[in-house]
Formats: sequence, C-alpha cells, structure tokens
Amino acid sequence: MGCEMRRELIKGMIGRWRDLPSDTLVPSKIAAVILGVDEVLLDKKRSLGRGVNYVKIGGSVRYKKSDIDEELRKSEYNRTQEGKC
Repeated sequence: MGCEMRRELIKGMIGRWRDLPSDTLVPSKIAAVILGVDEVLLDKKRSLGRGVNYVKIGGSVRYKKSDIDEELRKSEYNRTQEGKC
C-alpha cells in the first residue's frame, strides 16, 4: 500500500470514528492521532506497561476503539464554576 493511499485510509477512519463498532482494532498511528499524542509516546507508554490496553497480532500492535474511547473519557475534566465558594 502506498503512502498516499495509507493517508487517505487514515483520514477516512478518523472522519467516521464515532460510527465504528467498539471492537474495531486500529493501528498505533490512528490511535495516536485520536488521542492527540505522538506515536512514539504511545509506543513508549506501552513498553512501560502504561497507557491504553492493546492487542498484539503477529508483530502488529492494535488498539480497540473502546479502549481508546475510555482513555479519552479518563482525560476529561469538569470545569469548575468561577466564583464558587
């Protein structure tokens, strides 16, 4: 698969992220884009036993959409009300 075709595939998957089934497996590159981190950081966290759960298939690392979504939920913060005592 050529680089241009790969880029288009990634754009398409990111564009329809919410519509994908929760058990969809995605490669590190897409997981990193969705999480807003560098792929190297994602790999480093994985090697340290931290971060998003992953599945290894042969030599390929994949992340479940549901695990990525959960990681995003964990990083959400509620804004505190200004002036609240």
